[in-house]
Amino acid sequence: RFRLDPPPDAMAASGGSVPSSARDDGRDAYELRPIKCERGILNRADGSVRYCQGHSCVMVAVNGPMRVRQKEEIIDRATIDVVFKPASGQQTPRHSYYETVIQQTMEYMILTQAHPCTKIAIVIQTIEEDGSMLACSINAACMAVIDAGVQSRCMLSAVSMSMAPREGVVLLDPDAREEKQSGTTATFAICNKTQAFVLTNLNGRVSRKLYSQCMKLALKASKQRVEPFKTKFFDTVFLGAEFAASRDKKDAKDSTK
Repeated sequence: RFRLDPPPDAMAASGGSVPSSARDDGRDAYELRPIKCERGILNRADGSVRYCQGHSCVMVAVNGPMRVRQKEEIIDRATIDVVFKPASGQQTPRHSYYETVIQQTMEYMILTQAHPCTKIAIVIQTIEEDGSMLACSINAACMAVIDAGVQSRCMLSAVSMSMAPREGVVLLDPDAREEKQSGTTATFAICNKTQAFVLTNLNGRVSRKLYSQCMKLALKASKQRVEPFKTKFFDTVFLGAEFAASRDKKDAKDSTK
């Protein structure tokens, strides 16, 4: 687990005290759930990961760049196709909305201009749903794209939080129960290079002051926890590819002897 110090605005709102732990899983208000990630788990995909934040877990497969049907073809850039599959049952309007949001977010991350007239397919399969699913899915899709070796302009770090506007309470990385009980939820996706907000998704109503506090908290969580985790993941993928290339070169050299 990783705990953040509250931003100054939150300290001032609470009279200078740190919010106490009142969450079912024992976390503090500004504490993220443990993150786990496995890569290369699907043999037939160009890139794949199993990504978990606490009990929220998804599996993502990425294929492409590949040939695209003529009616889906875009002359100057690649087509990003995102499919979000629930753990069971049929897709709901919420899942269709996730597809649209994730597609727009990944279009920012991926250098689509480098692959015109092609398609990059991203399939997200929910394994277990326990809150913060949009942030969990964006983080997983980002890592699967890296695992597939698709050219990207940056990495993205997504963070969700729930808010009780009347009490001014903010909970970082909420589970499903906390999301249901809160009046408002928000998800932010941040570029690791520029620290710019690529996505700000708000569900509910909140004051400008509290929303600003949430943005500062999301930026801090991204820089101190999610981004370093992804950087380590990227280094692992890069070193693995470098080792494989070196091994293939050695095998080719031995075969010519």
